[in-house]
Amino acid sequence: MNNYFYNYCKHYEGLPSHIWIIIGIQLINSTSISIIYFLSLYFVNALYFDVTTAGLLISAFGFGTVFGGLIGGNLADYISAKKIVIVSLILQSISFLFLSTLNAIAPLTLILFLLGISTYSFITANFIWALSYTHNEEQRLKTINILDAVANIGLGISAIICSLLPIQHLKFISFVAAIILLLVVGYLIFTKRFSLTNAVSYSELSLTRDNKLTSHGILSITLVLASLFLVGFIITQFCSTYSIYLHTLFPSSNFEMFGLVFALNTFLIVILQTPIANYGRRFNRVMLMSTGAFLLSLGMTLLVLSTSFYWIILTSLVYTLGEILFFSVAQLICYENAPANKKGFILGIYRIVYAMSRMVGPFVGAYVYQQFGSNALWQLCGILGGSCFMITIYFEYSRNLVQMEHR
Repeated sequence: MNNYFYNYCKHYEGLPSHIWIIIGIQLINSTSISIIYFLSLYFVNALYFDVTTAGLLISAFGFGTVFGGLIGGNLADYISAKKIVIVSLILQSISFLFLSTLNAIAPLTLILFLLGISTYSFITANFIWALSYTHNEEQRLKTINILDAVANIGLGISAIICSLLPIQHLKFISFVAAIILLLVVGYLIFTKRFSLTNAVSYSELSLTRDNKLTSHGILSITLVLASLFLVGFIITQFCSTYSIYLHTLFPSSNFEMFGLVFALNTFLIVILQTPIANYGRRFNRVMLMSTGAFLLSLGMTLLVLSTSFYWIILTSLVYTLGEILFFSVAQLICYENAPANKKGFILGIYRIVYAMSRMVGPFVGAYVYQQFGSNALWQLCGILGGSCFMITIYFEYSRNLVQMEHR
């Protein structure tokens, strides 16, 4: 048992102390911003808005994230990732302060739009900032996956806090989040541990020899972004139509089953993502990503055979394994194929594509679910994931063919 624990801990070794502090900031930010998942309930039950209005307000946040990724990535390239992190945290804090006091629809829409911009600007810049302290592929892969893991931990912590308190107390929670984020800003401004410039020049981290995208880099990034949009569509079903489906399938369980599946998904990602990603380092990254997309969609497709609670758990395990495999390498492929002076820009595009899929996914998924039934939606998810896998196989076959011709 001790050997197992020791071997598990080794997956988290070898990162500079600066990165762990940045990971801690990611955890704090993720815990704060996860309040967004409970805002629709707050708008309906505490502010007495109708469901449509609540949906439009949440959409304003989603619309802001589309701009946030690009803004944060671009500015991180030309200014400093740390400075963008600080500005983003200040804007988030201001947004939470207003969120704790406003009751009118128009100003809330504006604040949620600003919160969306600052959230994805922070995520993108913080990602670039952490990677600027890495020195090799192993460190980069660990950093990416630990950042994703702590984001899920933050979501779990936020869910526990919000579930223990009445929804009317969300104003107080928002106020506390604003104060905590301001304290983080104060630490970053006044500590001498970090400089305001990036720790390592992007040119030292880039795998390319110049500041131009190679043809292979363009193809790899395009493949990732196309797969990301389709995978994002599937993931949004887990956050929207999936809970409705479980409630229809097992009406007596209310929403407890979805809570259990959601907790299982979060727990497995936190525990397994970094070890699985480290193990998967020996395999072809693009194929690993496409396998993840396939398993993720397979987990959804298997829902057409749902007959019991145990089957739901099994499909959730397949889905979660696919999610881990896909996201463990997708961002790394984009980062390492981007030229030195465009890494923030490419990762900003990555965030934009994901944000757009999360905007389109719930609406299209709900339409297919309502018009054609749940099985049609799960089969559509399977088609999308299968398409990612087949396109990747063709991409790898073509690349290997070109390499053979050049020999």
